[in-house]
Amino acid sequence: MNTSRGEIVDTSAIITALKSQQLGGLVIDVHERGAPLFFQDHSSEIIDDDVFQCFISFPNVIKVFLPKKR
Repeated sequence: MNTSRGEIVDTSAIITALKSQQLGGLVIDVHERGAPLFFQDHSSEIIDDDVFQCFISFPNVIKVFLPKKR
């Protein structure tokens, strides 16, 4: 489980490790360019973020979505 901020991890290395099955899974809430995706409803939009789309394509990645900011 990643409990650090997105800038701390090497996202491309994580994706490579997931693809090669050297990493069994990932739980992540943010990535280095993901901030604009949070605290807004994007359910009717196409999300133009390749890292986000890559992460959600893996069945062994849990992407934690934060609720709307109050």
